[in-house]
Amino acid sequence: MKEHCDIVIMSCDKNKDLWPMIISSIEKYWSECALDIYIVTETITEIELADHREIRALATDGKTWGERFLKALDKIEKPYVLFLLDDYFLNDYANDTVICNITEMMCVKKVNGVIYLNSPVIEINYKSYYGLKKLKNGEPYCISALVAIWDVAALKRVTHKLHSPWTWEVFGSVGAFGSEIDILAVGWENLYPHHVGGAIHRGKWAEKAIPELKKTFGDDFDFGLRGTIKFEDINTPLTLSQKIDFLLKGFIVLKLKMFIFLKRRYFPGQYINIKGTNKDKQSKRILITGSTGFIGENLRRMLIEKGSYQ
Repeated sequence: MKEHCDIVIMSCDKNKDLWPMIISSIEKYWSECALDIYIVTETITEIELADHREIRALATDGKTWGERFLKALDKIEKPYVLFLLDDYFLNDYANDTVICNITEMMCVKKVNGVIYLNSPVIEINYKSYYGLKKLKNGEPYCISALVAIWDVAALKRVTHKLHSPWTWEVFGSVGAFGSEIDILAVGWENLYPHHVGGAIHRGKWAEKAIPELKKTFGDDFDFGLRGTIKFEDINTPLTLSQKIDFLLKGFIVLKLKMFIFLKRRYFPGQYINIKGTNKDKQSKRILITGSTGFIGENLRRMLIEKGSYQ
């Protein structure tokens, strides 16, 4: 696996306080991991973490998240990367055996795309591909910041220099419509357990992540420097100027495919049906949406608690 794949952690200089934490979580819960680890920085060219394994910096300049991400991927020489965000701290043991097997399968079968290490959707009907779920290209959030092993060439194709982490998921998913990229997922087994959506939101610790953070880093973990944020304060409405900027960038990135997004945005009914609620009894699916799957995962948990998810 090591000769085919690297770990790439997308970050920035101001989040350098998170770097020893994510490395500590990997060393604690994935001690077998032999992959080289790269952290994408802005100006920092060397990373020295005391008492930790060697970490390499990928210093990338750029005005946007997408531009920096593309420049970082250009520096990767191996064909595959395990892609992480810098607040994806492990809170339980990673399944090293299965992750290695998936990577080897990608090489042997020449998978041209991505395999999510947990699924971005609840899918009632899906195609099977060597025991994995094969997701439909172009579905909302089929391109997701969930932990995944990516073919580097495919990852570059779904990334645009104007992307932010959030528009990457939205526009990247629409852009995948009609493409030949392979979008696969292992199902509901979580091979890389971490707080869904990441532990940081708007620069603060997500309150719901606190129990998992204490499990990983101890009860005396200090939340004071960043503070905490409640779930209901995470998502705030966009201003008019932000909406206009979003739409303009959408047309620049997607061109005519932007109309697919607009159709789904204003006529979403066919994407939010729950199995068994329609009179025609047709099989439906529930899509997991929300930035980095955070909203969608909480929807899934709510449905499970209410007995609506099967």
